[in-house]
Amino acid sequence: MSIDPQLYRETLGHYPTGVALVTAIAEDGKPYGMIVGSFTSLSMDPPLVTFMPMRSSFTYTQIKSATSFCVNVLAADQLDLCRQFASKAEDKFAGVEWEPTPSGAPKLAGAVSWIDCTFENELDGGDHVIVVGRITDLGVQRPVHPLLFFQGGYGRFSPVFLVSAQAGLVTAALASERTRATFAELANRLKVDVSIMAEAGRFAAVVATANGSEQRGRTSVGMQFPLIPPLGAVFFTDRSEAEVEEWMSRARGADDEARGRILECLERVRQRGFSLSLRADAETEAELGRGAREWGEGELTPSRMRELLKLQGEALSLYEPDLVDDEEYDVRAIVAPVPVPAGHVPLVVRMANPTGSVPGATVKQWGAELKACAQDIAARLSEVAQDEFNGGTK
Repeated sequence: MSIDPQLYRETLGHYPTGVALVTAIAEDGKPYGMIVGSFTSLSMDPPLVTFMPMRSSFTYTQIKSATSFCVNVLAADQLDLCRQFASKAEDKFAGVEWEPTPSGAPKLAGAVSWIDCTFENELDGGDHVIVVGRITDLGVQRPVHPLLFFQGGYGRFSPVFLVSAQAGLVTAALASERTRATFAELANRLKVDVSIMAEAGRFAAVVATANGSEQRGRTSVGMQFPLIPPLGAVFFTDRSEAEVEEWMSRARGADDEARGRILECLERVRQRGFSLSLRADAETEAELGRGAREWGEGELTPSRMRELLKLQGEALSLYEPDLVDDEEYDVRAIVAPVPVPAGHVPLVVRMANPTGSVPGATVKQWGAELKACAQDIAARLSEVAQDEFNGGTK
């Protein structure tokens, strides 16, 4: 059977590949590098990788003369570097920052990862050759999104759970803004940040906010928080067992003890009518904050996600603690559900960034005030919905 070359390219082009830069110091002492989309792992024991250059490639003939080579996995922001090495420029290393791997091959600055190899074998691959390399050293240099090649163009990885613009969020934002007087009063009186958040897939998105804390600017419209257990329990207090189980499944790697603790957190939120989280030490707090921003902005790689899930699991004791009236608590946030009108996007009201530690009795009072605020917001939203149904402009 004869395969049409155009159909071959079109069909195979629907399969995305990573973009790697294979580098080596050739026999003439000069550095050479070639862009490949065929790099893949082959074996863990022994540790082997492979890539498939064209048989007619001049650059590969130079790389082949070396004793070792390095595979540099390019980052999504290294497209210009990719194009430079894919061009016919005489000196492709001009202006490129690199350092030698343990074997002496060029390791490029800014690459996601590097794999140092010796030549293990070379097999026939038609108009290409199949190069098998044995790994001698490797490492992750910058854990960011890699550069991808797809259907003749370059792009980046985007996790499937990222939230895109939804009509429901726009409606929630418009409606919540009309209740601003209700939650702004609470923010200014308690000197905290109060925000309205809407559930959107596996995220909670800030749709309205009033900043009354001294740490202004910490919470803003558009911020997204991943609903990964124990985060998001307040959205699941009245959900079905199947929905709760799906939420629980997001805490990947949680053992039976951690799952039991998460379910205890959920039950405590049901009983109190609000969710409570405490601040961690400064280092953990900063790391969790960075992780939430990366997650919300789509910058989180799978490996980074696993790191944050592990950190979140280690911080379980900070969620839904017992409250003793005369003990001190350093509150991060309190969140209460808003009993929204039927058909409305699920909403919660969140107060955050209070200053200093406060007694448990004060925390309980804040929780009660936040629940009252949630009821007022729900009533106002019902008025807005009814007014719009009647064609009014209230």
